[in-house]
Amino acid sequence: MRALPLCLLLSGCILGWDPVHDTAEPGECGDNVVNGVEDCDGTNLDGQNCESVGFFGGALGCDECGFDTSSCTNCGDGTVQSDEGELCDEGEDNDGRYDGCTPACTLGPYCGDGDVDSGFAEQCDDGDDLNTGEFGGCSDDCSFAPTFELSALQMATAVTWDVAMVNLDGDADLDLVLGLDQGGGVRVYINEGGTFPTTYLFGSQAPTTFVALGELDGNAGVDCFVGNGGFNLVAFNDGSGTLTEDAQRLGDNITFSVQLGDVDGDTDLDVVTANGEGGSDQVDQVWLNDGSGRFSAGQGLGATWSTDVAVADLDGDLDLDLFYAVEAEPGHSGQPQGAPNRVFLNDGSGGFVESSQRLGDGRSMAVELGDLDDDGDLDAFVVNGRIGAGVADRVWINDGAGNFTSNGQSLGTDIGSDVALGDVDNDGDLDALVVNLADGSSVGARLWLNDGSGQFVDSGIDFGATEGLAVALGDLDGDGDLDAYIGKIGTDQIWLNTLND
Repeated sequence: MRALPLCLLLSGCILGWDPVHDTAEPGECGDNVVNGVEDCDGTNLDGQNCESVGFFGGALGCDECGFDTSSCTNCGDGTVQSDEGELCDEGEDNDGRYDGCTPACTLGPYCGDGDVDSGFAEQCDDGDDLNTGEFGGCSDDCSFAPTFELSALQMATAVTWDVAMVNLDGDADLDLVLGLDQGGGVRVYINEGGTFPTTYLFGSQAPTTFVALGELDGNAGVDCFVGNGGFNLVAFNDGSGTLTEDAQRLGDNITFSVQLGDVDGDTDLDVVTANGEGGSDQVDQVWLNDGSGRFSAGQGLGATWSTDVAVADLDGDLDLDLFYAVEAEPGHSGQPQGAPNRVFLNDGSGGFVESSQRLGDGRSMAVELGDLDDDGDLDAFVVNGRIGAGVADRVWINDGAGNFTSNGQSLGTDIGSDVALGDVDNDGDLDALVVNLADGSSVGARLWLNDGSGQFVDSGIDFGATEGLAVALGDLDGDGDLDAYIGKIGTDQIWLNTLND
Protein backbone atom coordinates (compact mmCIF):
# COMPACT_ATOMS: atom_id res chain seq x y z
CA MET A 1 0.00 0.00 0.00
CA ARG A 2 1.23 3.48 -0.89
CA ALA A 3 2.56 5.41 2.12
CA LEU A 4 0.56 8.40 3.25
CA PRO A 5 2.22 11.83 3.51
CA LEU A 6 3.65 12.48 6.90
CA CYS A 7 1.26 15.43 7.45
CA LEU A 8 -1.72 13.08 7.28
CA LEU A 9 -0.28 10.85 9.91
CA LEU A 10 0.87 13.51 12.38
CA SER A 11 -1.56 15.71 14.21
CA GLY A 12 1.05 18.43 14.44
CA CYS A 13 1.38 18.88 10.64
CA ILE A 14 2.17 22.45 9.54
CA LEU A 15 -0.54 23.68 7.25
CA GLY A 16 0.58 25.00 3.84
CA TRP A 17 3.73 22.90 3.52
CA ASP A 18 4.24 21.91 -0.13
CA PRO A 19 6.47 18.86 -0.70
CA VAL A 20 6.98 19.86 -4.34
CA HIS A 21 8.43 23.36 -3.73
CA ASP A 22 9.87 23.19 -0.25
CA THR A 23 12.50 20.63 -0.91
CA ALA A 24 15.26 21.74 1.44
CA GLU A 25 16.06 19.22 4.06
CA PRO A 26 16.48 20.47 7.59
CA GLY A 27 20.06 21.82 8.00
CA GLU A 28 20.46 22.66 4.31
CA CYS A 29 20.77 26.10 2.62
CA GLY A 30 17.29 27.28 1.87
CA ASP A 31 15.58 26.13 5.05
CA ASN A 32 15.62 29.70 6.42
CA VAL A 33 17.67 28.50 9.36
CA VAL A 34 21.33 29.55 9.74
CA ASN A 35 23.30 26.36 10.18
CA GLY A 36 26.98 25.48 10.28
CA VAL A 37 29.10 27.60 7.96
CA GLU A 38 26.15 29.61 6.64
CA ASP A 39 26.26 33.42 7.11
CA CYS A 40 22.53 33.68 6.49
CA ASP A 41 19.66 31.72 5.02
CA GLY A 42 16.85 33.26 3.00
CA THR A 43 15.52 36.20 4.95
CA ASN A 44 17.29 35.09 8.09
CA LEU A 45 20.35 37.35 8.44
CA ASP A 46 21.25 35.93 11.85
CA GLY A 47 20.81 39.37 13.40
CA GLN A 48 23.42 41.00 11.18
CA ASN A 49 23.24 44.19 9.07
CA CYS A 50 25.59 46.27 6.86
CA GLU A 51 27.08 48.13 9.79
CA SER A 52 27.80 44.95 11.78
CA VAL A 53 29.76 43.43 8.88
CA GLY A 54 31.95 46.51 8.40
CA PHE A 55 30.06 48.83 6.07
CA PHE A 56 28.72 52.32 6.61
CA GLY A 57 25.09 51.38 6.05
CA GLY A 58 22.61 50.23 3.42
CA ALA A 59 20.59 47.02 3.00
CA LEU A 60 22.29 43.70 3.70
CA GLY A 61 21.03 40.78 1.64
CA CYS A 62 21.55 37.01 1.45
CA ASP A 63 22.63 35.09 -1.62
CA GLU A 64 23.18 31.30 -1.46
CA CYS A 65 23.56 31.56 2.31
CA GLY A 66 26.31 34.16 2.08
CA PHE A 67 25.99 37.86 2.79
CA ASP A 68 25.21 40.05 -0.26
CA THR A 69 26.80 43.44 0.45
CA SER A 70 26.14 44.96 -2.96
CA SER A 71 23.58 47.34 -1.49
CA CYS A 72 25.78 48.30 1.44
CA THR A 73 27.69 51.59 1.30
CA ASN A 74 31.42 51.86 1.96
CA CYS A 75 34.70 53.47 0.91
CA GLY A 76 35.29 52.37 -2.65
CA ASP A 77 31.72 52.37 -3.86
CA GLY A 78 32.18 55.63 -5.76
CA THR A 79 29.86 57.65 -3.54
CA VAL A 80 31.23 60.11 -1.00
CA GLN A 81 29.69 59.38 2.41
CA SER A 82 30.59 62.65 4.12
CA ASP A 83 28.61 61.75 7.24
CA GLU A 84 30.92 58.77 7.62
CA GLY A 85 34.02 60.93 7.31
CA GLU A 86 34.81 60.24 3.65
CA LEU A 87 36.64 63.11 1.94
CA CYS A 88 36.55 61.45 -1.47
CA ASP A 89 35.55 58.21 -3.17
CA GLU A 90 36.64 57.38 -6.71
CA GLY A 91 35.54 53.75 -6.59
CA GLU A 92 38.15 51.36 -7.92
CA ASP A 93 40.52 54.29 -8.58
CA ASN A 94 41.16 54.91 -4.87
CA ASP A 95 44.87 54.22 -5.27
CA GLY A 96 46.17 57.19 -3.28
CA ARG A 97 48.10 58.71 -6.19
CA TYR A 98 48.88 62.43 -6.20
CA ASP A 99 45.74 64.52 -6.48
CA GLY A 100 43.71 61.32 -5.91
CA CYS A 101 41.80 59.41 -3.25
CA THR A 102 43.43 56.95 -0.87
CA PRO A 103 42.03 53.44 -0.10
CA ALA A 104 40.63 54.89 3.14
CA CYS A 105 38.71 57.57 1.20
CA THR A 106 40.93 60.34 2.48
CA LEU A 107 42.83 62.71 0.21
CA GLY A 108 46.45 61.94 -0.54
CA PRO A 109 48.97 64.73 -1.17
CA TYR A 110 47.37 67.15 -3.58
CA CYS A 111 47.67 70.70 -4.81
CA GLY A 112 45.53 72.71 -2.42
CA ASP A 113 46.12 70.73 0.78
CA GLY A 114 48.25 73.53 2.20
CA ASP A 115 51.46 71.48 2.33
CA VAL A 116 54.29 71.88 -0.17
CA ASP A 117 54.97 68.40 -1.55
CA SER A 118 58.30 68.71 -3.39
CA GLY A 119 58.11 65.04 -4.39
CA PHE A 120 55.36 66.03 -6.79
CA ALA A 121 57.20 69.16 -8.00
CA GLU A 122 55.09 71.55 -5.93
CA GLN A 123 56.81 74.89 -5.47
CA CYS A 124 54.18 76.29 -3.12
CA ASP A 125 50.78 75.47 -1.63
CA ASP A 126 48.70 78.08 0.14
CA GLY A 127 45.56 75.93 0.37
CA ASP A 128 42.45 75.50 -1.77
CA ASP A 129 41.14 79.04 -1.49
CA LEU A 130 44.51 80.79 -1.65
CA ASN A 131 46.24 79.31 -4.71
CA THR A 132 45.06 82.10 -7.00
CA GLY A 133 48.37 83.14 -8.55
CA GLU A 134 47.66 86.80 -7.90
CA PHE A 135 50.58 89.21 -7.59
CA GLY A 136 53.15 86.54 -8.29
CA GLY A 137 51.83 84.18 -5.63
CA CYS A 138 51.08 80.47 -5.76
CA SER A 139 49.07 79.38 -8.80
CA ASP A 140 46.34 76.74 -8.98
CA ASP A 141 48.91 74.12 -10.07
CA CYS A 142 51.08 74.84 -6.98
CA SER A 143 53.79 76.64 -8.92
CA PHE A 144 54.70 80.28 -8.57
CA ALA A 145 52.80 82.39 -11.04
CA PRO A 146 55.26 84.45 -13.09
CA THR A 147 54.95 88.21 -13.23
CA PHE A 148 56.85 90.60 -15.45
CA GLU A 149 57.94 94.19 -14.96
CA LEU A 150 58.87 96.49 -17.82
CA SER A 151 62.53 97.48 -17.52
CA ALA A 152 63.41 101.16 -17.65
CA LEU A 153 66.25 100.40 -20.07
CA GLN A 154 65.83 102.16 -23.41
CA MET A 155 66.76 99.89 -26.29
CA ALA A 156 66.68 100.09 -30.10
CA THR A 157 64.14 102.47 -31.61
CA ALA A 158 64.18 101.10 -35.15
CA VAL A 159 62.04 98.27 -36.50
CA THR A 160 63.48 95.07 -34.98
CA TRP A 161 62.91 91.98 -37.11
CA ASP A 162 64.83 89.52 -34.93
CA VAL A 163 66.56 89.23 -31.57
CA ALA A 164 68.97 86.64 -30.17
CA MET A 165 70.37 86.25 -26.65
CA VAL A 166 73.87 84.78 -26.49
CA ASN A 167 77.09 85.12 -24.50
CA LEU A 168 79.29 86.91 -27.04
CA ASP A 169 82.11 88.11 -24.77
CA GLY A 170 82.61 85.02 -22.59
CA ASP A 171 81.64 86.62 -19.28
CA ALA A 172 78.73 84.27 -18.41
CA ASP A 173 75.86 86.68 -19.05
CA LEU A 174 73.63 87.02 -22.10
CA ASP A 175 74.24 89.72 -24.66
CA LEU A 176 71.78 90.86 -27.32
CA VAL A 177 72.03 90.73 -31.11
CA LEU A 178 69.29 92.47 -33.09
CA GLY A 179 68.36 92.36 -36.75
CA LEU A 180 67.05 95.77 -37.80
CA ASP A 181 65.05 97.15 -40.70
CA GLN A 182 66.18 99.47 -43.52
CA GLY A 183 69.37 101.31 -42.67
CA GLY A 184 69.82 99.37 -39.46
CA GLY A 185 71.91 96.27 -40.08
CA VAL A 186 72.84 94.32 -36.93
CA ARG A 187 73.02 95.98 -33.53
CA VAL A 188 74.86 94.32 -30.62
CA TYR A 189 74.35 95.14 -26.94
CA ILE A 190 76.95 93.84 -24.47
CA ASN A 191 75.46 92.91 -21.09
CA GLU A 192 77.21 94.16 -17.97
CA GLY A 193 75.30 92.94 -14.93
CA GLY A 194 71.87 93.53 -16.39
CA THR A 195 72.64 96.82 -18.13
CA PHE A 196 73.93 97.32 -21.67
CA PRO A 197 76.46 100.15 -21.70
CA THR A 198 78.35 98.93 -24.78
CA THR A 199 76.70 98.78 -28.17
CA TYR A 200 77.87 98.72 -31.78
CA LEU A 201 76.49 98.25 -35.26
CA PHE A 202 77.66 96.18 -38.24
CA GLY A 203 76.24 94.90 -41.51
CA SER A 204 76.23 96.32 -45.03
CA GLN A 205 72.90 94.91 -46.19
CA ALA A 206 69.44 95.78 -44.94
CA PRO A 207 66.86 94.93 -43.91
CA THR A 208 68.35 92.33 -41.60
CA THR A 209 65.59 89.83 -40.98
CA PHE A 210 67.30 87.14 -38.92
CA VAL A 211 70.47 86.51 -36.89
CA ALA A 212 71.77 83.04 -35.98
CA LEU A 213 74.64 82.66 -33.51
CA GLY A 214 77.09 79.79 -33.19
CA GLU A 215 80.74 78.81 -33.55
CA LEU A 216 81.28 78.81 -37.32
CA ASP A 217 85.04 79.07 -37.94
CA GLY A 218 86.55 76.69 -35.37
CA ASN A 219 88.00 79.51 -33.24
CA ALA A 220 85.79 78.96 -30.16
CA GLY A 221 84.05 82.36 -30.29
CA VAL A 222 80.33 82.74 -31.06
CA ASP A 223 79.95 83.97 -34.64
CA CYS A 224 76.91 85.26 -36.53
CA PHE A 225 75.18 84.29 -39.77
CA VAL A 226 73.02 87.19 -40.93
CA GLY A 227 69.88 86.74 -43.00
CA ASN A 228 68.94 89.76 -45.07
CA GLY A 229 66.47 91.01 -47.63
CA GLY A 230 69.09 90.34 -50.27
CA PHE A 231 72.47 88.64 -49.90
CA ASN A 232 73.28 87.00 -46.55
CA LEU A 233 76.56 87.53 -44.75
CA VAL A 234 78.80 86.14 -42.00
CA ALA A 235 80.45 87.97 -39.10
CA PHE A 236 83.25 86.44 -37.01
CA ASN A 237 83.86 87.00 -33.30
CA ASP A 238 87.34 88.14 -32.21
CA GLY A 239 86.81 86.44 -28.82
CA SER A 240 85.98 89.62 -26.93
CA GLY A 241 82.44 90.02 -28.23
CA THR A 242 83.23 92.09 -31.30
CA LEU A 243 81.68 90.75 -34.51
CA THR A 244 83.30 91.77 -37.78
CA GLU A 245 81.65 91.31 -41.16
CA ASP A 246 83.32 88.88 -43.57
CA ALA A 247 83.49 89.40 -47.33
CA GLN A 248 81.21 86.46 -48.18
CA ARG A 249 77.96 87.29 -50.00
CA LEU A 250 75.61 84.31 -49.89
CA GLY A 251 72.47 84.19 -52.02
CA ASP A 252 70.17 86.93 -53.24
CA ASN A 253 66.80 85.89 -51.86
CA ILE A 254 64.63 87.49 -49.22
CA THR A 255 65.65 85.42 -46.22
CA PHE A 256 63.17 85.32 -43.34
CA SER A 257 64.85 82.78 -41.10
CA VAL A 258 68.28 81.25 -40.52
CA GLN A 259 69.06 78.20 -38.39
CA LEU A 260 72.38 76.51 -37.61
CA GLY A 261 73.07 72.79 -37.31
CA ASP A 262 75.47 70.09 -38.45
CA VAL A 263 73.23 68.72 -41.18
CA ASP A 264 75.92 66.68 -42.97
CA GLY A 265 77.55 65.11 -39.92
CA ASP A 266 81.04 66.58 -40.36
CA THR A 267 81.06 68.27 -36.90
CA ASP A 268 80.77 71.90 -38.04
CA LEU A 269 77.67 74.10 -38.13
CA ASP A 270 75.91 74.44 -41.46
CA VAL A 271 73.08 76.83 -42.27
CA VAL A 272 69.49 76.34 -43.41
CA THR A 273 67.45 79.33 -44.58
CA ALA A 274 63.76 79.99 -45.11
CA ASN A 275 63.23 82.28 -48.09
CA GLY A 276 60.04 83.75 -49.40
CA GLU A 277 57.69 86.52 -50.40
CA GLY A 278 58.81 89.45 -52.53
CA GLY A 279 56.49 88.65 -55.45
CA SER A 280 58.23 85.51 -56.71
CA ASP A 281 58.90 82.00 -55.49
CA GLN A 282 62.26 81.65 -53.77
CA VAL A 283 63.99 78.38 -52.99
CA ASP A 284 64.85 77.61 -49.37
CA GLN A 285 68.56 76.88 -49.13
CA VAL A 286 71.10 74.72 -47.33
CA TRP A 287 74.56 76.31 -46.94
CA LEU A 288 77.39 73.87 -46.13
CA ASN A 289 80.29 74.93 -43.92
CA ASP A 290 83.82 73.79 -44.79
CA GLY A 291 84.81 74.01 -41.11
CA SER A 292 86.47 77.42 -41.37
CA GLY A 293 83.30 79.44 -41.74
CA ARG A 294 83.33 79.42 -45.55
CA PHE A 295 79.97 78.42 -47.01
CA SER A 296 78.89 76.90 -50.31
CA ALA A 297 75.36 76.32 -51.58
CA GLY A 298 73.94 72.89 -50.90
CA GLN A 299 70.46 71.55 -51.56
CA GLY A 300 67.57 73.81 -52.55
CA LEU A 301 64.34 72.88 -50.79
CA GLY A 302 61.19 73.71 -52.72
CA ALA A 303 59.84 77.12 -53.59
CA THR A 304 57.13 77.84 -51.03
CA TRP A 305 56.90 81.21 -49.37
CA SER A 306 58.61 80.13 -46.13
CA THR A 307 58.76 82.36 -43.09
CA ASP A 308 60.67 80.23 -40.59
CA VAL A 309 62.55 76.96 -40.24
CA ALA A 310 63.51 74.86 -37.21
CA VAL A 311 66.37 72.34 -37.27
CA ALA A 312 66.41 69.28 -34.99
CA ASP A 313 66.25 65.48 -34.94
CA LEU A 314 62.54 64.91 -35.46
CA ASP A 315 62.45 61.17 -36.20
CA GLY A 316 64.95 59.88 -33.65
CA ASP A 317 67.62 58.70 -36.13
CA LEU A 318 70.33 61.04 -34.77
CA ASP A 319 70.54 63.41 -37.72
CA LEU A 320 68.98 66.85 -38.13
CA ASP A 321 65.65 67.29 -39.88
CA LEU A 322 63.69 70.41 -40.83
CA PHE A 323 60.28 71.83 -39.94
CA TYR A 324 59.23 74.72 -42.20
CA ALA A 325 56.61 77.32 -41.36
CA VAL A 326 54.97 78.27 -44.66
CA GLU A 327 53.04 81.41 -45.57
CA ALA A 328 51.84 80.54 -49.09
CA GLU A 329 52.04 77.90 -51.81
CA PRO A 330 54.42 78.18 -54.79
CA GLY A 331 53.07 80.32 -57.61
CA HIS A 332 50.74 82.24 -55.33
CA SER A 333 49.97 85.84 -56.23
CA GLY A 334 48.27 88.54 -54.22
CA GLN A 335 47.70 88.45 -50.48
CA PRO A 336 48.78 85.04 -49.10
CA GLN A 337 45.91 83.11 -47.52
CA GLY A 338 47.84 80.31 -45.87
CA ALA A 339 49.49 77.02 -46.78
CA PRO A 340 50.46 73.78 -45.02
CA ASN A 341 53.68 73.60 -43.05
CA ARG A 342 56.19 71.00 -44.19
CA VAL A 343 58.68 68.51 -42.75
CA PHE A 344 61.92 67.43 -44.45
CA LEU A 345 63.78 64.36 -43.17
CA ASN A 346 67.55 64.01 -43.37
CA ASP A 347 68.95 60.93 -45.12
CA GLY A 348 71.97 60.96 -42.78
CA SER A 349 74.39 62.67 -45.14
CA GLY A 350 72.75 66.10 -45.33
CA GLY A 351 70.30 65.29 -48.10
CA PHE A 352 66.67 66.12 -47.32
CA VAL A 353 63.51 64.36 -48.49
CA GLU A 354 60.18 66.06 -48.04
CA SER A 355 57.65 64.03 -46.08
CA SER A 356 54.05 63.78 -47.23
CA GLN A 357 52.80 65.67 -44.18
CA ARG A 358 50.76 68.83 -44.70
CA LEU A 359 50.32 70.51 -41.33
CA GLY A 360 47.75 73.28 -41.00
CA ASP A 361 46.84 76.05 -43.43
CA GLY A 362 47.01 79.18 -41.31
CA ARG A 363 49.64 81.39 -42.99
CA SER A 364 52.32 80.41 -40.49
CA MET A 365 54.85 83.01 -39.43
CA ALA A 366 57.08 81.23 -36.91
CA VAL A 367 57.87 77.82 -35.43
CA GLU A 368 59.79 76.66 -32.36
CA LEU A 369 60.61 73.07 -31.44
CA GLY A 370 60.67 71.61 -27.94
CA ASP A 371 59.43 68.64 -25.93
CA LEU A 372 56.06 70.10 -25.05
CA ASP A 373 54.35 66.94 -23.76
CA ASP A 374 57.33 65.48 -21.88
CA ASP A 375 57.59 62.28 -23.91
CA GLY A 376 61.21 62.68 -25.02
CA ASP A 377 60.73 63.89 -28.60
CA LEU A 378 60.43 67.35 -30.13
CA ASP A 379 57.05 68.90 -30.81
CA ALA A 380 56.26 72.13 -32.69
CA PHE A 381 54.62 75.36 -31.57
CA VAL A 382 53.48 77.23 -34.71
CA VAL A 383 52.45 80.88 -34.76
CA ASN A 384 49.94 81.90 -37.43
CA GLY A 385 48.85 85.30 -38.68
CA ARG A 386 46.71 86.95 -41.31
CA ILE A 387 46.37 90.70 -41.73
CA GLY A 388 42.82 91.83 -41.05
CA ALA A 389 41.77 88.63 -39.25
CA GLY A 390 43.54 86.73 -36.51
CA VAL A 391 44.36 83.05 -36.86
CA ALA A 392 44.80 80.64 -33.96
CA ASP A 393 48.27 79.35 -33.14
CA ARG A 394 48.71 75.57 -33.15
CA VAL A 395 50.66 72.90 -31.28
CA TRP A 396 51.80 69.87 -33.28
CA ILE A 397 52.69 66.75 -31.26
CA ASN A 398 55.44 64.43 -32.51
CA ASP A 399 54.95 60.65 -32.27
CA GLY A 400 58.73 60.16 -32.05
CA ALA A 401 59.09 59.13 -35.69
CA GLY A 402 58.66 62.64 -37.10
CA ASN A 403 54.90 62.39 -37.64
CA PHE A 404 52.90 65.29 -36.24
CA THR A 405 49.28 65.60 -35.13
CA SER A 406 47.49 68.58 -33.61
CA ASN A 407 47.02 68.67 -29.85
CA GLY A 408 43.50 69.91 -30.56
CA GLN A 409 43.92 73.43 -29.22
CA SER A 410 43.32 76.72 -31.02
CA LEU A 411 45.40 79.29 -29.15
CA GLY A 412 44.21 82.86 -29.49
CA THR A 413 42.94 84.76 -32.51
CA ASP A 414 45.79 87.23 -32.83
CA ILE A 415 48.04 88.02 -35.77
CA GLY A 416 51.14 86.19 -34.59
CA SER A 417 54.65 87.08 -35.65
CA ASP A 418 57.12 85.20 -33.42
CA VAL A 419 57.39 82.75 -30.51
CA ALA A 420 59.98 81.77 -27.91
CA LEU A 421 59.82 78.63 -25.76
CA GLY A 422 61.14 78.39 -22.23
CA ASP A 423 60.21 77.39 -18.68
CA VAL A 424 58.94 80.80 -17.62
CA ASP A 425 57.26 79.66 -14.39
CA ASN A 426 59.98 77.21 -13.31
CA ASP A 427 57.65 74.20 -13.16
CA GLY A 428 59.75 71.94 -15.39
CA ASP A 429 57.92 72.28 -18.71
CA LEU A 430 58.16 74.59 -21.72
CA ASP A 431 55.89 77.60 -21.92
CA ALA A 432 55.40 79.81 -25.00
CA LEU A 433 55.67 83.59 -25.29
CA VAL A 434 54.04 84.77 -28.53
CA VAL A 435 54.26 88.30 -29.92
CA ASN A 436 51.59 89.65 -32.24
CA LEU A 437 50.97 92.45 -34.70
CA ALA A 438 48.61 95.25 -33.74
CA ASP A 439 46.39 95.17 -36.84
CA GLY A 440 43.30 93.23 -35.78
CA SER A 441 44.87 92.20 -32.48
CA SER A 442 44.17 93.66 -29.03
CA VAL A 443 47.08 91.81 -27.40
CA GLY A 444 50.69 92.64 -28.19
CA ALA A 445 51.98 89.45 -26.56
CA ARG A 446 50.56 86.36 -24.87
CA LEU A 447 52.29 84.05 -22.43
CA TRP A 448 50.87 80.53 -22.78
CA LEU A 449 51.60 78.32 -19.76
CA ASN A 450 52.07 74.58 -20.29
CA ASP A 451 50.32 72.16 -17.94
CA GLY A 452 53.09 69.60 -18.53
CA SER A 453 51.16 67.51 -21.05
CA GLY A 454 51.41 69.90 -23.99
CA GLN A 455 48.15 71.71 -23.24
CA PHE A 456 48.38 75.49 -22.83
CA VAL A 457 46.43 78.14 -20.92
CA ASP A 458 46.68 81.90 -21.25
CA SER A 459 48.52 83.39 -18.28
CA GLY A 460 46.63 86.66 -18.63
CA ILE A 461 49.82 88.69 -18.14
CA ASP A 462 49.56 92.12 -19.77
CA PHE A 463 52.54 93.00 -21.96
CA GLY A 464 50.81 96.00 -23.49
CA ALA A 465 48.97 96.33 -26.78
CA THR A 466 51.79 97.64 -29.00
CA GLU A 467 52.79 95.22 -31.70
CA GLY A 468 55.80 92.92 -31.52
CA LEU A 469 57.83 91.45 -34.36
CA ALA A 470 60.45 89.40 -32.50
CA VAL A 471 60.88 87.78 -29.10
CA ALA A 472 63.58 85.96 -27.14
CA LEU A 473 63.73 84.48 -23.63
CA GLY A 474 66.79 84.34 -21.37
CA ASP A 475 68.08 85.36 -17.95
CA LEU A 476 69.24 88.92 -18.62
CA ASP A 477 69.54 90.05 -15.00
CA GLY A 478 71.18 86.94 -13.53
CA ASP A 479 68.45 86.06 -11.03
CA GLY A 480 67.76 82.55 -12.32
CA ASP A 481 64.49 83.09 -14.18
CA LEU A 482 63.70 83.84 -17.82
CA ASP A 483 63.27 87.43 -18.93
CA ALA A 484 61.87 88.57 -22.27
CA TYR A 485 63.12 90.87 -25.00
CA ILE A 486 60.39 92.01 -27.38
CA GLY A 487 61.45 93.60 -30.66
CA LYS A 488 58.92 96.14 -31.85
CA ILE A 489 58.08 98.77 -34.38
CA GLY A 490 59.43 101.63 -32.32
CA THR A 491 61.22 101.21 -29.00
CA ASP A 492 62.03 97.62 -28.04
CA GLN A 493 61.21 96.41 -24.54
CA ILE A 494 62.87 94.26 -21.88
CA TRP A 495 60.42 92.57 -19.52
CA LEU A 496 62.01 91.27 -16.32
CA ASN A 497 60.58 88.13 -14.74
CA THR A 498 60.12 88.69 -10.99
CA LEU A 499 59.57 85.01 -10.14
CA ASN A 500 62.83 84.72 -8.20
CA ASP A 501 62.87 88.26 -6.79
